[in-house]
Amino acid sequence: MSKVEETGVDETYSRQFEPVMVLPEVKMSTGEEGEDCLWKCRAKLLRLFKSESTTEWKERGVGDVKFLRKRGTENVRLIMRRQHTLKICLNHYIIPSLKLQANSGSDKAWVWAASDFDGEKMTDEIFCIRFNLVEEAQKFKELFERCAKQDKVGEIPVMQDDKKEEKKEEKPEEKAEEKKEEKAEEKKEEKTEEKKEEKTEEKKE
Repeated sequence: MSKVEETGVDETYSRQFEPVMVLPEVKMSTGEEGEDCLWKCRAKLLRLFKSESTTEWKERGVGDVKFLRKRGTENVRLIMRRQHTLKICLNHYIIPSLKLQANSGSDKAWVWAASDFDGEKMTDEIFCIRFNLVEEAQKFKELFERCAKQDKVGEIPVMQDDKKEEKKEEKPEEKAEEKKEEKAEEKKEEKTEEKKEEKTEEKKE
């Protein structure tokens, strides 16, 4: 008796469904193309809020602050995105007129003023950034001041994790050929499995 007659199910049967249409790969722009990350670190960013009745620090966001250098130049910008939403909360170039000041009562925070572009409009802001460790705050200060002084900025090494390797884009014809080969291999494997099962059934009978 065959396996199909015993169980009522043909386990060797397989069916493949071809996709109705193949969607092309879409490359999303981050706005950081053509730039190298010199350093990044998790921090909390605050901005000074002023009104007629009060002046206070308000949280702008928590996330990774980055020093990005435009390739082939010594132009460095400071950028930070909020965690989860990745919305920009800090975005400006580090120019000679920018000065860091220590935040009173803390060796893990720095204050400075800058013209910031949040992706929609340019505004003059006073920022305060806080780090978890003193070492992180010191590294931020050293890099910020070096970029502001334009002290051999081009010689600052790129972060190892953020080195971007240029990848050759595959041609559509090559991709299609690879898919054909993969399908052919799958079919060969299926036929081999079917033959093995048929031989096993013949021996049982």
